[in-house]
Amino acid sequence: MTAPNNTKLQALSFNANGDNTAVTAVAGAPIVVWKLIFTVAAAQTVAFKDGASTTLGNLAFTAAATCVMDSPEGFPLFRTTIGNAFIINLSSGVAINGMCYYSLA
Repeated sequence: MTAPNNTKLQALSFNANGDNTAVTAVAGAPIVVWKLIFTVAAAQTVAFKDGASTTLGNLAFTAAATCVMDSPEGFPLFRTTIGNAFIINLSSGVAINGMCYYSLA
């Protein structure tokens, strides 16, 4: 599977700890995340989630940083369950800003 030609772009801008909806759920379709580019303003842990309960992965930052997550050609970074949102959980109320490239499969 390669990234489709109909990839969508979602801006990311959060500063609240806990769950933040990066891509809103769509009935009948999973969300496939191909690329994430974001900055964190200070130390915190960023968790990526399939809906409200399943954690797909975590990244711990010890200071302000920039992160680029780009999947190898044909392999998505994350894929949610059908009908679930793609959630970014922040361990503290520190700003995160960036972009999420995704498609609906």
